[in-house]
Amino acid sequence: MIKARPHYAFVTKILIDLFNAGELPAIRTLSIEPDYGYAGRIIYHNQSVRMFKGSDMGVNRSSAMQIATDKGYAKYFLKLSGYRVPEGKVFLLPQYVQTLEKVLSKHAFQDYSRIDQIDTYITSTVGYPCFLKPNEGAQGKGVTKCLNKDDVEATLAHYQEEHIQTLLVEEAIPWPDYRVVVFHDTIIACYQRIPLSVTGDGKATIRELLQQTYEHFNASGRSVLIDVHDPRIIRQLLRRNLTWETVLPEFTVCSLQDISNLSAGGAVEDFTDRICDYWSKLCIQLTAEMGLTLCGVDLACSNIEQAEQADAHYSIIEINATPGLANYAAIGREQATRVRALYQAIFADNQ
Repeated sequence: MIKARPHYAFVTKILIDLFNAGELPAIRTLSIEPDYGYAGRIIYHNQSVRMFKGSDMGVNRSSAMQIATDKGYAKYFLKLSGYRVPEGKVFLLPQYVQTLEKVLSKHAFQDYSRIDQIDTYITSTVGYPCFLKPNEGAQGKGVTKCLNKDDVEATLAHYQEEHIQTLLVEEAIPWPDYRVVVFHDTIIACYQRIPLSVTGDGKATIRELLQQTYEHFNASGRSVLIDVHDPRIIRQLLRRNLTWETVLPEFTVCSLQDISNLSAGGAVEDFTDRICDYWSKLCIQLTAEMGLTLCGVDLACSNIEQAEQADAHYSIIEINATPGLANYAAIGREQATRVRALYQAIFADNQ
């Protein structure tokens, strides 16, 4: 028996539970790095080996994963394949331009998209509001909705402080945001992601309401990072002339984020049993055309439950080759069962 420590990664803990329960008979040996439980090795009875780390379970090819991780490249190949994506462009921050110039100057290449071109690009192409995103990254970290030039400049200053190399400027899409998880030709999960908000009771301050929300997340097993110093949250409050000490009237909803990532406190509504065939087929086909076996498709559409092919309104916001499912599994027994079944299918495959 292998013992899973409380701080081990979500995938690792489920894998250990499946192995100990005898639900992975094809596995001969399971070795877990003991200090952090974030990486491991599986040796199957047929001598094949699977290495895994965090949410990367060794399902997808490395090159396809790297393309999916790079938002600019993913956008290019999605658009090339005929999928609708938000209008957007990748720009390079100064320190990265300097790095590239050392390599490319000998070829007389100077066609860099620099950040001093962003204002013109927004004005001429995507308009406000728009989103600025680190070109590589997950869990919504650094993703900022900008309403004006001041927001853009503040976000760029933050990116430079964080030594981010490239960023994506992207139009804002107005439709609801769904995460559709695909494995092979099967929809594993589909859920709407709703940005973090608090609801007033006429007594508690916004700070207290957020603390209550955070405590609820912890009690339900959700892994959420909420920083009260997050400039995006501060900006949301300032736009509404609110402070942390404001007492919201009863039933008044105050949105605290523009991003809907579950790791940033987003709420969930499950649509796994309601997603229509049109969107299911689109996400499955997209996953295959991007060279992936497991994929989280971030789909924005006007109606996930129905679609007419001729006028389906949608946009593929991003794709994720290592979709984390811990927060989804924490919302209920049915969701946890789906996630466990997915991981069992993945780790049972000894090819």
